[in-house]
Amino acid sequence: MLGLIVNLAAVIAGSGIGVLARKRISDRLTDGVLSAIGLCVLFIGVTGLFTGANAIVILLAFAIGTFIGAGIDLDGKLERAGQRLESRLAGPGREDSLMSGCLAFFLVSCTGAYTITACFNAGMGDHTMLYTKAILDIVVSMTMAAGMGIGVMLSVVPIFIYQGLLILCSSFLSPLLSDSMISAMSCAGALITVAIGTNMIGATRLKPVNYLPAIILAPLFQYIAETAGLV
Repeated sequence: MLGLIVNLAAVIAGSGIGVLARKRISDRLTDGVLSAIGLCVLFIGVTGLFTGANAIVILLAFAIGTFIGAGIDLDGKLERAGQRLESRLAGPGREDSLMSGCLAFFLVSCTGAYTITACFNAGMGDHTMLYTKAILDIVVSMTMAAGMGIGVMLSVVPIFIYQGLLILCSSFLSPLLSDSMISAMSCAGALITVAIGTNMIGATRLKPVNYLPAIILAPLFQYIAETAGLV
């Protein structure tokens, strides 16, 4: 788990620096930075869509995943949980959303195929890819925290759970997840990242948290489609 610990430390350090820098700049500059970060998040999401995933699989995953997420009001539950912490952790006069910052960085950092491969390698004792990811994360978390606040730092919790499970279960999951299943999962994460990016630049008011079940359903549906010979 050494690679995971280094990765988490990088996120904490980078986002901590970003939060300190955020306190020293005006709201006007913060809004400008946030818009620029939104464009970058949108770009990351769009580039992540070209994984070769099957469009029908992604459509079904999002249709059913959103039905589940909206049905249990996943967005509302997480947002209310964040609001209980927000008044204590968000800077005075800011309208930060802890859940937005947390979710945005988690998706940017973790939903790509690189993270899955890095965790599988770490589970077999090779932490090189996670060390490389840590270097990238310290820069990205610093930039995003400067625009989105301390919510970015809170992403260490889902990162620890997600990457930790991948590492611990690598010997079991690695043979089960085909390249096409990983591509479907990455594409679903990228599409949610696009939704976050468009929200950040003010183009939409989507609820991307409600889409999260699609990340789990996409590789499952890809497996079913392959088993049934449909793709």
